[in-house]
Amino acid sequence: MRLQESLSYKKLKVWQKAHQNPLRAIELYRNSNGRKFENIFKQFINAITSVGANIAEGSGDFKGREFIRFLNIALRSAFEVDNWINLIKVVKYWALIIP
Repeated sequence: MRLQESLSYKKLKVWQKAHQNPLRAIELYRNSNGRKFENIFKQFINAITSVGANIAEGSGDFKGREFIRFLNIALRSAFEVDNWINLIKVVKYWALIIP
């Protein structure tokens, strides 16, 4: 087995978890009134897909500063995801009160 195959990003637990979240986000969008808040959901899905993408991209260099840099970008994207989740909760709440 080549080194690159043994260090595949798909084997990283952090990537596996990050990969599941966009699938959940897309399902949430489909099952909710996402079209009403399409711009918010687009930003949310962009941020949530960015987490796994940055882990995958950074895994090309499993050592050194470059991998750490991509992990930091993924972490910042995760903070952005948290922001969008909080906003979606508030917007959905207000949509129930004020149609």
